[in-house]
Amino acid sequence: MKLKGVSTLMKKKEAIKALATVSTVIAATGLTSVANANQQEAPKTEVDALSSKVTVQALKEAENKQSVAVQAVNAQQDIVKQAITEEEKAGKTEAMAKEGLDEAQIIKDKATPTEIDKTKQSISETESAIENQDVQLQDAQAETAKVQDKVNKQTEIVNSDQTKITTQETNVANAKTNVETAQKNLDGTGAKEIISERDNAQNDLVAKKVAEANAKSKLEEAQKADADKKAKLEKAEKDEKLQAKAVEDTSKTLSDAEAKAKQTKEQLNNANIAVTNAQVALDGTGAKEIISERDDAQTDLETKKDAEAEAERKLKEAQKTDADKKAKIQALTETLTAQQNVALRTSTELTTAIAVAVDAKSKKEEADKAVKRLEDKLTSLENLSTIEIPEEVASAYRNFYEDKTEANKDKLFDAVQTWWDNRDYSKENNYPVDDTVINDLSNLTKEQIANLSLYQAGLIQQVRKTIWGDSEVLVTEDVVTAMKNITTAYSNMSNPDGDHLFSALTNDGTDTTHWKAENLGYIKAKPTTMSALYKGIYKSIINTFGSDYNQNYAHVITTIGGKPDYKNGKVVPNYIGAATSVTPEGLGLMHEIHFNHTSSDTDKILANPFDSSVVKTQLADAKAVQTSADNANKTAQNRLTTASVANKAAQDAVSNTTNSLNALKATADFTPDTKAKLDEATEARKTAETRLNNAQKAVDNLNADVATKTKALADAKATQEKANIANKTANEELNSAQAKNKLANEVLSGTRNKIASLKVTADLTPDAKVKLAEATSARELAELRLVKAQKAVNNLNSDVASKTKALADAKATLQNEEAKLEELKAQKAKDEKELASLQETVNALKANEVKIKDEIKSLQTKLQETKDYLSKLENADSNLEKAKVAYKLAVEKHKEAKSILDKETEKLKQLLINKRDAVAQYEAVKEAYIQAQVKAQYEVISQRGDVPIPLLNENGQIVGYNSSFSRDVRTAVRTITDNVVSKHGVPIYQGSLPETGEGDTAIYTLSGITLLALAGVMRKKKL
Repeated sequence: MKLKGVSTLMKKKEAIKALATVSTVIAATGLTSVANANQQEAPKTEVDALSSKVTVQALKEAENKQSVAVQAVNAQQDIVKQAITEEEKAGKTEAMAKEGLDEAQIIKDKATPTEIDKTKQSISETESAIENQDVQLQDAQAETAKVQDKVNKQTEIVNSDQTKITTQETNVANAKTNVETAQKNLDGTGAKEIISERDNAQNDLVAKKVAEANAKSKLEEAQKADADKKAKLEKAEKDEKLQAKAVEDTSKTLSDAEAKAKQTKEQLNNANIAVTNAQVALDGTGAKEIISERDDAQTDLETKKDAEAEAERKLKEAQKTDADKKAKIQALTETLTAQQNVALRTSTELTTAIAVAVDAKSKKEEADKAVKRLEDKLTSLENLSTIEIPEEVASAYRNFYEDKTEANKDKLFDAVQTWWDNRDYSKENNYPVDDTVINDLSNLTKEQIANLSLYQAGLIQQVRKTIWGDSEVLVTEDVVTAMKNITTAYSNMSNPDGDHLFSALTNDGTDTTHWKAENLGYIKAKPTTMSALYKGIYKSIINTFGSDYNQNYAHVITTIGGKPDYKNGKVVPNYIGAATSVTPEGLGLMHEIHFNHTSSDTDKILANPFDSSVVKTQLADAKAVQTSADNANKTAQNRLTTASVANKAAQDAVSNTTNSLNALKATADFTPDTKAKLDEATEARKTAETRLNNAQKAVDNLNADVATKTKALADAKATQEKANIANKTANEELNSAQAKNKLANEVLSGTRNKIASLKVTADLTPDAKVKLAEATSARELAELRLVKAQKAVNNLNSDVASKTKALADAKATLQNEEAKLEELKAQKAKDEKELASLQETVNALKANEVKIKDEIKSLQTKLQETKDYLSKLENADSNLEKAKVAYKLAVEKHKEAKSILDKETEKLKQLLINKRDAVAQYEAVKEAYIQAQVKAQYEVISQRGDVPIPLLNENGQIVGYNSSFSRDVRTAVRTITDNVVSKHGVPIYQGSLPETGEGDTAIYTLSGITLLALAGVMRKKKL
């Protein structure tokens, strides 16, 4: 029966696979049949007679049986899995119990008195070794602290070196700035910037003084607040000491009251027992109870003696613990003092580092601004519009200058017109930027005249070089003086038509500079800016080319001139000035005057501020100062970071040690409490002795006469009365002591909370001091800045010799400061080497500390293991008995788990057999039903007069019929399979063939192919 079921299942599996294969082929080839419908007859099908008798109801019943069998197997498999888990767990438990038993037996065998003594000796030796290592560790830490102190001091030296270097780098930067300023003074340029810097320095100093005053005020407020807090804290700490003493006193009173109450209670109990015993003795009864009381009293006394001995032992331990605590407090106090000294140094260093960092940052920012200002100026100069004369214009001008014919004049005109027609005006919009407002054009400053003259000289030189190939146009201090005097004269002389005034032109006021030609332009006599005047100069030169035809280009010739003259192989320079004036009639004039000039030792050629090469030199110097300032700032910031880290570490160390110290101090001594407990134990022992004495008397009185017994009862009652009064008084004192102690603790707790709140509130003074130091440093820097700026202003009007000497002195100072800087750097390198050596020593000492700590840790581990071993030895008998019980229980549990597993496994085997039978029966019924449906389909097609076309699986078996090639295969197959089965356990008799765990049916395969084909078509259409 089993073999038949398996065979049927395997065949069905193969049949389902075959059906899937055949269906796939048909779908892929367009429903190709076995043979042409017109050429082949349908083969006859033989169907078992039983097939026609199979009903849907029979099929449903077969499937339900199969489903029930499958579900039963699944459920039982879960049960077996759980049983296996439980059995494995029980087996492990048994194995562990066996190991424990074996170990307990081994320990039992070893647990001899000799082994126990040997183990105790090992513990003692290990404890001694730990104590020795502790001493070595303390010595090592002390040595490390000594060298670390040297490291700290050497670090301070290195930091001091760096402070000196940073200061000296500032001195060098200042010296370079002084050289630059002196050079500007000698060159006669930068007056505007120098005066502006002086004004800015004055304003900055005022602001810095206000900031410093505010910082001082805030420091005073912080100091007052901190002083108030300190006073409150001191008062609270003073109160705390008194209140702590009150708590200590009330605690002692309470402890005494508790002991007294307990003692009087026991005494009362003993007195009560004595009265009872005396009464019983007088009555002649209770001898057994009296003797029992005597025996109990003896036992109680022994217990009380043991308790007293234990209390004495604990008192000795407490005294040792308190002594150790006292030593630790002393050591921590010394450590704290050392740490506080370090913290004070790091705090001081931090304050200095902050001030240096603020100074360095300020100087870096100043240097950055200077570089940015010069970079902007250079960019502006490099972008200034130039006058580009085309070669055609230059050639025509040269021809006209050499031969002033009408033809040459017209050619020059035509060339200029062509130039103007093709000019790129977008290149003619960049002029020097100077928004200085000039309200009075008749009273320009010498600096303004110098800048206008130098700008015009640069433009004329561009044109002359283009036309003549070589040129040098200069402006000197005497040219500026002459221009100032001439334009002043123009402004004071009546000139309604704006003509040339020879009397004004000769009023130059110099011995070296006299006019030789002048061009005049007309401007509006109203407030304007320097930028507008620069623009006017630029435009006038170009526009003169276009408007000077009728003047025979006389103005152009005045401006451009002819071929340059040479002397000793060098071009002879031209001297020119530019300025404005306003006539008394209100007519504004722009003057371009060319001079005959004689060199003089008192005169000086002015550097052209619109020459980018000059600015490039200034920018290079400024960048050198910037680099130095940036390096100094980085060094200062690094120092600040280092100082901050070191100070935090030092403050944290102080805080941690303080916390440890406070924790130790807050820990109450054990001695007073254990001493009180010893006293209590002693009193208890004495009470037990009294109880025994009374009990023994009661026993002795058993055989006494009536008079003696009567007296004993009276004495016992008297004692009982006293004991009762004493107990009542003790309880009243106890209640009072409890109330007073509670109140004292509450008051102390409140004060300590107040102290904690005050301590957690950070002092305001340190931060305020740092901010004041920063403000003071900033003010000092501002003062220094103003001094330098004022000195530069004072030097503006010095003579050439003084300025030359100032420059030489500035250069000498710079050289001296740079030499000092190198010396300081060399000293720092030497000190850093010493610091590195000390740090190596500290690292080695710390490594030794780690080694000792590791050894202590190893010894402590060994000590604990040895103590554990000793405990096992001392409890070997009881541990062995426990292990035996545990092993026996584990064996029983494991045996029970095995039994359950065997039982559930047998159930599963039977259920598997039932499942195979149910599946085989279902497959047989289903096969018969399908064959009946195939036969019925054949008959339906034949009755319609069509030719049935058989559909075969891969084994050649007929699985259905089709009457035409145009029909959907799925229709043919569904005719057979409709109303059959569904998934296991869910009868839905309108689906596909059921799953039996052996593979999918053909209907799924066919449906899948259809969907894939459709998807393929959709993808192709999209493409």
